[in-house]
Amino acid sequence: MWGYNIQEVDAFLDEIIREFERHESAMTVCQSQLKLLASKLVQLRGGENGSENTES
Repeated sequence: MWGYNIQEVDAFLDEIIREFERHESAMTVCQSQLKLLASKLVQLRGGENGSENTES
């Protein structure tokens, strides 16, 4: 039989979706950590010259 196995294609696409969701979740965590670190850096600098770089 020629062509694609629908179940195999569906399983492959489902794995791509799960992997994308894992990366998206990791990116969200990294963005939160970056904001926290930027805020701490501003505090350590005494609030000088850093406030304009902490907003996204």
